[in-house]
Amino acid sequence: MSEITQPQGSFSGPLRIEEMPGEDRWILLEALTYVAKDGRIFTVPLGTVTDLASIPRFIWPLYHPAAPGYRKSAVVHDELYSRAELFSGDDHGHISRGAVDDLFHEMMGVEGFRPTGRRAVWLGVRSGGWLPWKRYRKAYVPPAPPTERDAA
Repeated sequence: MSEITQPQGSFSGPLRIEEMPGEDRWILLEALTYVAKDGRIFTVPLGTVTDLASIPRFIWPLYHPAAPGYRKSAVVHDELYSRAELFSGDDHGHISRGAVDDLFHEMMGVEGFRPTGRRAVWLGVRSGGWLPWKRYRKAYVPPAPPTERDAA
């Protein structure tokens, strides 16, 4: 595994995605890594399927999920919502929803999304993100602990 050498507060490169035919979903053609301003590293693996930003359709005229300015941020945010238990953090062994949403705000700033848009999108995830967060937590199955046979 190669060591991450990108600076804090940066993405690993452009977002390489391909739209899935007949769906409002995209698949990552290359892993995407974000190194937070505090040094934490978050990687979305190659092949991850995302809806980019989970924005209600009636808001799409203002904030379309595929609009530039927050696409990379949305992909990392989605990954963290779905797999929060895999990241260390301040909330009982996983990253908290509030921390994920605050990181989303940080990442949108790094992408150069306008401040008023960042605030509006952040408020949207803070007010409506609890439902998918709860759904992901309910569906999460922790990995099985290693057995003696695995050690052999």
